[in-house]
Amino acid sequence: PNAFQPSHADPRVNIFKPVGIGLKSYYMGIYDIWDNPIWETTRLEETQPADGWDGSAKNGKKLPIDVYIWRIKAVFVDGTEWKGMKGRDGILRTEGTVTLVR
Repeated sequence: PNAFQPSHADPRVNIFKPVGIGLKSYYMGIYDIWDNPIWETTRLEETQPADGWDGSAKNGKKLPIDVYIWRIKAVFVDGTEWKGMKGRDGILRTEGTVTLVR
Protein backbone atom coordinates (compact mmCIF):
# COMPACT_ATOMS: atom_id res chain seq x y z
CA PRO A 1 0.00 0.00 0.00
CA ASN A 2 1.09 3.57 -0.57
CA ALA A 3 -1.42 5.25 1.78
CA PHE A 4 -2.85 4.64 5.23
CA GLN A 5 -5.22 6.27 7.71
CA PRO A 6 -4.37 5.79 11.41
CA SER A 7 -7.94 6.52 12.56
CA HIS A 8 -9.46 3.85 10.30
CA ALA A 9 -11.16 0.89 12.03
CA ASP A 10 -9.63 -1.68 9.67
CA PRO A 11 -6.19 -2.81 10.97
CA ARG A 12 -5.06 -3.42 7.37
CA VAL A 13 -5.48 0.31 6.69
CA ASN A 14 -4.59 2.06 9.96
CA ILE A 15 -0.88 1.26 10.09
CA PHE A 16 1.96 1.17 7.56
CA LYS A 17 3.62 -2.20 8.10
CA PRO A 18 5.59 -4.24 5.59
CA VAL A 19 4.94 -7.93 5.14
CA GLY A 20 7.80 -10.38 5.15
CA ILE A 21 8.77 -13.78 6.50
CA GLY A 22 12.01 -15.60 7.09
CA LEU A 23 13.96 -12.48 8.07
CA LYS A 24 17.22 -12.59 10.04
CA SER A 25 17.59 -8.79 10.25
CA TYR A 26 15.44 -5.87 9.22
CA TYR A 27 15.31 -2.08 9.18
CA MET A 28 12.46 0.22 8.23
CA GLY A 29 12.77 3.98 8.45
CA ILE A 30 10.29 6.75 7.72
CA TYR A 31 11.65 10.11 6.58
CA ASP A 32 10.19 13.50 5.74
CA ILE A 33 10.70 15.09 2.32
CA TRP A 34 13.89 16.77 3.58
CA ASP A 35 15.30 13.33 4.45
CA ASN A 36 15.02 13.85 8.22
CA PRO A 37 14.39 10.57 10.08
CA ILE A 38 10.97 10.48 11.72
CA TRP A 39 10.53 6.89 12.88
CA GLU A 40 12.43 3.61 12.58
CA THR A 41 12.37 0.01 13.71
CA THR A 42 14.50 -3.11 13.54
CA ARG A 43 12.28 -5.32 15.71
CA LEU A 44 11.33 -8.76 14.47
CA GLU A 45 8.90 -11.32 15.89
CA GLU A 46 9.55 -14.86 14.71
CA THR A 47 11.32 -13.69 11.53
CA GLN A 48 8.59 -11.15 10.61
CA PRO A 49 8.41 -7.35 11.04
CA ALA A 50 6.95 -6.66 14.49
CA ASP A 51 6.19 -2.94 14.27
CA GLY A 52 4.39 -0.71 11.85
CA TRP A 53 4.31 3.07 11.58
CA ASP A 54 1.18 4.68 13.03
CA GLY A 55 1.74 8.17 11.60
CA SER A 56 3.52 9.52 14.68
CA ALA A 57 7.03 10.83 15.18
CA LYS A 58 9.47 9.12 17.56
CA ASN A 59 8.25 11.39 20.36
CA GLY A 60 4.62 10.30 19.82
CA LYS A 61 3.50 13.54 18.15
CA LYS A 62 0.90 12.90 15.44
CA LEU A 63 2.24 14.02 12.08
CA PRO A 64 0.19 15.94 9.50
CA ILE A 65 -1.24 14.67 6.24
CA ASP A 66 1.68 14.46 3.85
CA VAL A 67 3.80 12.17 1.71
CA TYR A 68 6.63 10.47 3.57
CA ILE A 69 9.56 8.34 2.40
CA TRP A 70 10.07 4.76 3.57
CA ARG A 71 13.33 2.83 3.38
CA ILE A 72 13.69 -0.86 4.08
CA LYS A 73 16.71 -3.15 4.37
CA ALA A 74 16.37 -6.83 5.17
CA VAL A 75 18.41 -10.00 5.22
CA PHE A 76 16.75 -13.40 5.09
CA VAL A 77 17.67 -16.30 7.40
CA ASP A 78 19.57 -17.93 4.52
CA GLY A 79 21.81 -14.83 4.31
CA THR A 80 20.42 -13.38 1.09
CA GLU A 81 19.67 -9.68 1.02
CA TRP A 82 16.22 -8.35 0.08
CA LYS A 83 16.67 -6.67 -3.30
CA GLY A 84 13.54 -4.54 -3.12
CA MET A 85 10.16 -4.50 -4.78
CA LYS A 86 9.46 -3.81 -8.42
CA GLY A 87 7.97 -0.49 -9.36
CA ARG A 88 5.74 0.05 -12.36
CA ASP A 89 8.88 0.58 -14.40
CA GLY A 90 10.20 -2.86 -13.41
CA ILE A 91 13.09 -1.47 -11.35
CA LEU A 92 13.71 -2.94 -7.89
CA ARG A 93 13.58 -0.34 -5.12
CA THR A 94 14.27 -0.43 -1.39
CA GLU A 95 12.57 2.92 -0.83
CA GLY A 96 9.35 4.58 -1.84
CA THR A 97 6.64 6.92 -0.63
CA VAL A 98 3.61 6.54 1.58
CA THR A 99 0.79 9.04 2.04
CA LEU A 100 -0.48 9.66 5.55
CA VAL A 101 -4.23 10.47 5.52
CA ARG A 102 -6.01 11.78 8.61
